Amino acid sequence: MAMSSDVYERLQQGFDAVSLTMEDVVKKDLTWKYLSTFLYDEGPVESEKWIVIPEFFLFSIALSLYKRRIKTILLLDSTREHSYSISSIPEWYRNFFAQRRFSNLVYFFGSDFENIREALEVPQLKLDLRNIIESNFFPLALKANLPIHREMDERRLSQINNLESLSSFIIDFMRPPTLKEELKKELSSVSVERIGSHVISSLTLIFNPGAAMGKGLAYAFKFVRIVGKMESEEYQKFAKQWKENIEKFFNTEALSKIVGESNLDEAKKKLEEENLLVIIGDGFRNLQNTFIPILLENLLTDVKEVALLFDSITFMDRYDFFLKWLINKVENREISLGAIAPTMGEFSERFNGFFEKLISEKAIFFDLSSKFMRILFRRRPATEEAWVVKHLYKIKELEEKGDIAFVFYNSTSPVKWRFVRPSLLTKIKRKLFGR
Repeated sequence: MAMSSDVYERLQQGFDAVSLTMEDVVKKDLTWKYLSTFLYDEGPVESEKWIVIPEFFLFSIALSLYKRRIKTILLLDSTREHSYSISSIPEWYRNFFAQRRFSNLVYFFGSDFENIREALEVPQLKLDLRNIIESNFFPLALKANLPIHREMDERRLSQINNLESLSSFIIDFMRPPTLKEELKKELSSVSVERIGSHVISSLTLIFNPGAAMGKGLAYAFKFVRIVGKMESEEYQKFAKQWKENIEKFFNTEALSKIVGESNLDEAKKKLEEENLLVIIGDGFRNLQNTFIPILLENLLTDVKEVALLFDSITFMDRYDFFLKWLINKVENREISLGAIAPTMGEFSERFNGFFEKLISEKAIFFDLSSKFMRILFRRRPATEEAWVVKHLYKIKELEEKGDIAFVFYNSTSPVKWRFVRPSLLTKIKRKLFGR
């Protein structure tokens, strides 16, 4: 996508608006444990003056912490579906990093299906094979990604010794189930409406060949209906798509971009010396997010008191073992967690408890799915919910006019809920903090 100088300038103005706001959020209290941003529609907010995108919120927090020499890992999703995402305009992000003089602290993690790593001019971050096969997260993630129960061949797992055997093991374990055997037992007696959100979440990723989550979700619901009706011929078409997607993400070539000679020690050294590590990934919204918990498990070993800024964290919804691990890290004050949490889609019920943690301290709300809205207010007064809903409607109205606003929650403030409309940069501080 070729960028005009006007677009470049509006992106910069949008970043400045967000940056000034988040600077005060971070500067006012450096002891936060959770700082979350919630979205429904992940698209940009555009006007003649600016373009604001979700990525700017994590960038802003990272830069604020970086200036204060607080160790920060920024984990970014390159595949967000809008015209200004990292995959859409990698050259803008390359320049953004260069202007702030930390291009040497940026890595790419994933199979790079859209060939953006070269455009970003950053090195590939790789795990060693041992990092994977010795991690308890690896078998747990594979099991969580299947919508049915399947026994794992522990003996075969222990015999993985190269990229080919790793690929073969994953593809075989993740193979599509037989209609008459496994699926009939698991799904055929359950109506579509009663299928658990964990199953739908797993199926969505399996049938999602790229980042189009809406397409994956539609495939998932149709698949369940076919199983329910025992339509064998139609099922075979879906089984073929299932198999092709598994092979796409876990063939040896795809895995060779993720697994090889590890440079994690180099990355950790940069974090230790420079206090910042930026990792851009293309696997958040597909089955390759299997490796994200393993990556962080290894990066955070022996690293204390680091801010982890986690993009698109909702897509970790199936990995309850990993979410509990993150909570434990936060509660032990080993990390503080900043996150962007998109809520459009069907997410595993395993994420619900983690969602409650994300909203427990500081949170920015642009919008929220009805499911998460119910969780947010199930222990709060109705008047509080009414106030928030009213202002979320107002946010939507402003967005349609190209303006931006959000609701800010701060559990430690006497006034816990605030409506923030940074239309003029000079007014942001006063709006957010009453100054």
